[in-house]
Amino acid sequence: MAKQLGFILNQQNCVGCQGCQTACQAKNNSDVGISLRVADSCEYTPVGPFITEACYHCETPACIPACPVQAISKRDEDGIVVVDLELCDGNKECIAACPYDAPKFNENIGKMEKCDFCLDRLEADDIPACVESCPAKALNYGDMEILSGQGVLEGAKFKAEDTNPSVRFILASF
Repeated sequence: MAKQLGFILNQQNCVGCQGCQTACQAKNNSDVGISLRVADSCEYTPVGPFITEACYHCETPACIPACPVQAISKRDEDGIVVVDLELCDGNKECIAACPYDAPKFNENIGKMEKCDFCLDRLEADDIPACVESCPAKALNYGDMEILSGQGVLEGAKFKAEDTNPSVRFILASF
């Protein structure tokens, strides 16, 4: 089996600061209104458990077969699901197919965008911006073979679909 990268969220430690969301927006120079990672805010919900969501780089991504121009693919070496902006025609079929609302339509460029696991940072031996920015170290990443032994598939405010998302949760005991 090829390596599959994924995220793990420790819902005991997440404080709802949205640092991961802010770091993602800054790293991707996201346009106003586009968040490739969306996180609960302690400002609006003062008590957790909190959740932060982005593309889950699913084992069987629904977005790939939904794309009529084959602009979305899954990398063999790490399981990261990527969008080829040169091929993308902005048809939004991937949005309709994704059970997690991960792809976002960027009106300014007329293309789909989604979390790419900070691929450029990984290739430079760095870590995803969302993980680096978490002050409580609640968000982490790694090989799913390891993460699957550290957490569970469904977390508070998250139900896994049949796409087998590459995310695990350490549940909060509130």
